[in-house]
Amino acid sequence: MYYPHSIKTIRTKIYPAQKGMREPGQQKTIGHILWMLGEIENMKCDQSAKAGRWIGWILANMEFMNIISNEESRDMIRIDVTNNND
Repeated sequence: MYYPHSIKTIRTKIYPAQKGMREPGQQKTIGHILWMLGEIENMKCDQSAKAGRWIGWILANMEFMNIISNEESRDMIRIDVTNNND
């Protein structure tokens, strides 16, 4: 599976943040992020480039919504890359 640490961390951060989001656009983005996480978990072994693009989009949007910082994004990915889960 691609990015298991990042996916787990994202889910633990996004559910509490979702309750505080009042704008419909942000709620829609969070729903889309959760869908994308499930899709990444089911990607085949030859789809690493796609998984990388998707996780990057997810992390960037979470940063834009102030759910995580850029440093947190980097730390999540660093753990997955170190463990060859990218």
